[in-house]
Amino acid sequence: MSVLIGGQTKTGSVFIDGVAQPSGGGGGGIPDAPNDGKLYARQSEAWAEANSSAIASVLFGAVETGLEQLDTSIGTLNTDLGNLTTEVDSFSPFIILDTSLAFGAATWTTVWTRTVGSGVVGELAIRNSLISTGTAATAACAQLRIFSCYRRTSGGGATAASGSLGTQTQGIAGASMRIIASGNDVQVQMQFTNAGTYFYRIPIYIHERTVP
Repeated sequence: MSVLIGGQTKTGSVFIDGVAQPSGGGGGGIPDAPNDGKLYARQSEAWAEANSSAIASVLFGAVETGLEQLDTSIGTLNTDLGNLTTEVDSFSPFIILDTSLAFGAATWTTVWTRTVGSGVVGELAIRNSLISTGTAATAACAQLRIFSCYRRTSGGGATAASGSLGTQTQGIAGASMRIIASGNDVQVQMQFTNAGTYFYRIPIYIHERTVP
């Protein structure tokens, strides 16, 4: 190999790890593989025809395995999402009553009804409800929360526990709520000391199970 150093041509060999390397140019280095349209690979310091079918089988086999693993991962993810949805639903209201109604004075009035199937037991809870009435100058509000359980035995009607009530009020006299059973239904009722139109937003949470 010849190189130009300080204006003078120097000739010698290049060594890598103590092994003389072939000089560049003049046919040195690794020759090209045969130009005949076939697939070649290096083997034992020479070109050897490669088995394209075997290579394709290995490559596509790896791709197929990867896709199967991806399918498994997607299946697991779908299962996890399904479980997460179930958990989220358990913390989401079954229904939100967001409306208004005219109430008579000290009169229990039904605001929601649910028919209970035979052999069903359930739990009903209301929390963070907001009731309001009046105008901007006379606005009044209350927060009611209650929870209870109910059931309907085979051949019988629905029954419900009286429930545990909590009340916070600002200006609404006698605001109260209860859960009762009537026939095959459970009902949510409210009453107020004074007659009038009351606006309410009541989230209702329900969990039910059918007993065999």
